[in-house]
Amino acid sequence: MMRSTDSSAHATRPVLLLGAGSRPYREHLLQRISAVHPVVLMDSEPSTWATPYLRREVTVDLADTEALAVAVKQLISTPLAGAEVVLSSDEPEAVEADYRVIRALEREDLYRGGRP
Repeated sequence: MMRSTDSSAHATRPVLLLGAGSRPYREHLLQRISAVHPVVLMDSEPSTWATPYLRREVTVDLADTEALAVAVKQLISTPLAGAEVVLSSDEPEAVEADYRVIRALEREDLYRGGRP
């Protein structure tokens, strides 16, 4: 399921956020990031609080490598191409999901991280 909240005021490259995390700990960060970058959230459940800060939200099981790869490939054909940053919440499984998303973007030559 892909849900879009269009926010054409954002002119910078998008930020891909894996997992919204807990509102008390994450909302102020998401609010600040979304003020300068469009935010695409990928999470296992639809967000109950982050929607006002998102350009797009994708519901996908972050622990399912195959489903995550499919979701990333779907996003590659959207304005995510050239994503600025990939972030996650601090849960250990989210770090692994970050790695899988980065590798998928690198394979498509759409994310280079710190490399030229």
